[in-house]
Amino acid sequence: MLVTLVLGSPPALLDRWLDDSRGIQGLGATLVPSQTLGRFLKERLQAISATEPWDIMSLWDLARSALPEGVQVAPIGMEKALAYLLARDLGASMPADVPGIYLSAVRHALELRRRHISLPAFDGVAWPRILEWMEAVLPAAVYDEFRVYQYAAKAASVHRPWRSLALYGYAEAHASQWQFITALASRYPTTVYTPWMQGHQNSLAEPWVALWRQLGAHVEELGGGPPPSRQHGARVRRGTSGLEQAVRKMESLSGQDALLVVGAPDPEPLIRYARRRGQIMAEDTRTQYLARNLWGAFWRIVRHEHDGADRFNWLEAMASQGVAGAEAWAFAQQWSGQLARAASWGEVARLVEQAARFHRMADLTQALSAAADWVVYDQWQWRPTVAVLGELWDLLPFRQPQMGRGSGLRWAHGVSARMLTAEVMAVAFVEDGVFPRNPAPDALWPAALAEEFGLPGPAHGREQDLHLLHLLTESGAHDIWWLGADPDGGRWPHGIDPQDEEEPVLRLLPVATRAPDWDQGPAQWYASHSDRNGFDRFTGVIGGEMGRAVAGMASSPSALEQFGTCPLAFFYARVLGIAEEAVVEPFAVPPSMRGQWVHRILEKMAKSGQEPSADAVRRWVEEACGQSPGVDRIVGPVLRHVQEDIVREMLQAWPMVRPDKAEGLLTEQPVAFQAAAGSVTWQLSGRIDRIDGWNTDEIQITDYKTGTLPDPNKVRPDNLQMPLYRQAVQQQAPRAAVSARLLGVSWRNQFQQKSLDLAQFSEIRVGEILEQMARRMQAGEFLPLPSLSQDPCRLCAYTALCPADIKSEARRKHSRAQEYWTLWED
Repeated sequence: MLVTLVLGSPPALLDRWLDDSRGIQGLGATLVPSQTLGRFLKERLQAISATEPWDIMSLWDLARSALPEGVQVAPIGMEKALAYLLARDLGASMPADVPGIYLSAVRHALELRRRHISLPAFDGVAWPRILEWMEAVLPAAVYDEFRVYQYAAKAASVHRPWRSLALYGYAEAHASQWQFITALASRYPTTVYTPWMQGHQNSLAEPWVALWRQLGAHVEELGGGPPPSRQHGARVRRGTSGLEQAVRKMESLSGQDALLVVGAPDPEPLIRYARRRGQIMAEDTRTQYLARNLWGAFWRIVRHEHDGADRFNWLEAMASQGVAGAEAWAFAQQWSGQLARAASWGEVARLVEQAARFHRMADLTQALSAAADWVVYDQWQWRPTVAVLGELWDLLPFRQPQMGRGSGLRWAHGVSARMLTAEVMAVAFVEDGVFPRNPAPDALWPAALAEEFGLPGPAHGREQDLHLLHLLTESGAHDIWWLGADPDGGRWPHGIDPQDEEEPVLRLLPVATRAPDWDQGPAQWYASHSDRNGFDRFTGVIGGEMGRAVAGMASSPSALEQFGTCPLAFFYARVLGIAEEAVVEPFAVPPSMRGQWVHRILEKMAKSGQEPSADAVRRWVEEACGQSPGVDRIVGPVLRHVQEDIVREMLQAWPMVRPDKAEGLLTEQPVAFQAAAGSVTWQLSGRIDRIDGWNTDEIQITDYKTGTLPDPNKVRPDNLQMPLYRQAVQQQAPRAAVSARLLGVSWRNQFQQKSLDLAQFSEIRVGEILEQMARRMQAGEFLPLPSLSQDPCRLCAYTALCPADIKSEARRKHSRAQEYWTLWED
């Protein structure tokens, strides 16, 4: 056995591995703990050589490749299936006072098999009997992790045309893996590149190094190494404020050799938030995120647990795939019935394959393909249940957070970042996520028992996470930034004393835009009078006394709709007077700017009194663009393309927009009116896009829309404008019959028309909503209730200030209308 053990810091090991790759004659193999590290090494290798002298793969992938053709590998979620069977077969003899006893016992038993440990019965848990039961119940044709490594260690088919073998980045291995590793080391000259830190303890790697020494490995220590990188710690708030500061830090790293490490359980919010702010990430998981959400909505629909938002979003996504709404809904109902009647896991697997094809989404099909392995469960004569299926869906591989090649900042998730190096690193949410973990008492393996038998005790996960943190501290060549929330039980890297970052709110506060009753303006007053012991200084809960002072009953329909959409955004904009951040994207025209242009052009078209020509519309478009600040920063071809689109849209919309007669036509008409709501009377004012038939017995009001058309007959807190404007006109012309309509004037809404049906919509409901709004404003409660869409709150200018968990709040809001308002009740 010819083995060289190389110990050093991650940068030193990377340099050594690259040097060794230059000198290799023929093909070699490098085994790595994760696919993320494999991609990283391939990228580094391609940067110095056009040919790749290494096969780079994980130890698990190599072991699986040695299996005979046609064998089955244990499906994702088999632990849960075994737990169900264990409860069925041994339930009477298991302790009843341990939460999740059956699943925990299965996981512990599998760990005993992997480590080749025979544990005696302890505290009522008959470990020998459970292991014997497991060997009997596992089908012989199914290879779990233990059987995969056991077979691979003895299989002759592992022989490859390799001149040498490298193990890169491993610091520990359980007994089954070690059996396979030693078998490989006996066949190939082997170099083991193990991280050995200079400034921290190496307790996790010491047993691994000792095993190699016992096998006679030649040990080399790469001393010295690069000078220690500068480290900076910043304590940030949880939620979107923390995302804002992390994204701002990433923007400052643009153009450098930088790496972002996300420690949160779900990295997707940070990655997607970075994309919204223009920071392109190298690894694109947007389609995977959509696949997971799409399947989640479909699963709630087929279980009849969906809400209106689930149905709308799923049908909209299916429409984008070319499936009509009626066809999609019929499929969901049919599929639901077939699943309920499925008598075998084979039937379930076929239904899942059918659903994957129906959704026509490659990433969804790829994730759902893992469900084909569930046919193994039929060998246990176990009928599928909806409850177990619900848990198994969550385990399917919808997310594969890996660092990849491409433009923008590279990123990795949690433990996948081990052994990655960069000139500058940013580690976000170090206490908030999967590392470092706090050790939790183990009811099945007390610490004394774990220590006696060499089992991974309660603190093993914590030790692994601290090992990763220490690796990261020695992986940033120049600078490493640590961003995390309050350390409730978490631990910052050694030597880091995090400083409280300045609240991003304070950077966004402008001079007050209205004449306040307070000396320093509403924003400064609120910051100085809020409860500093509360969760956040800008939650929008200011109390009744101050609420009555700021909530005058003078407003506009658009402002009330903003309040109905999200009271906290209303609070930031209308009470504190925080101006929206003006962001001009050079490669796109903002929807709000485009909408303003269209409204100005439609006004000119309606008033012109003649059929507009393309040249006339084009001239009006250019005039409208010239009146918009910041338009000069939009790239010329982008601007011209949008302008031509608007010209075509206006000409196509003209037959709908053309006035029947010029008499009684008003455009951009200001109105002021009163709206009674219980004991409150609102003083409202606004501007109506168009009124036809003014001073006649039949008046029609029109509201132009360039985006999605809401149903004017469904009165909701965020859909009040049309009923209120009709009420305004009716007050000024009480004898006239007043109708109202929405006109879609863009390709996006397909030039649709929706009319207000007096027999459908409820005037009483309008009054109830206005009364609730007044009551909540006067109570000083401006709560975050964001919109639910494919990307929650993506259009809100105040995301950085918002302390809410936008996903959970959005789903609560979009349940039922009454429940939405119940959130605001005392």
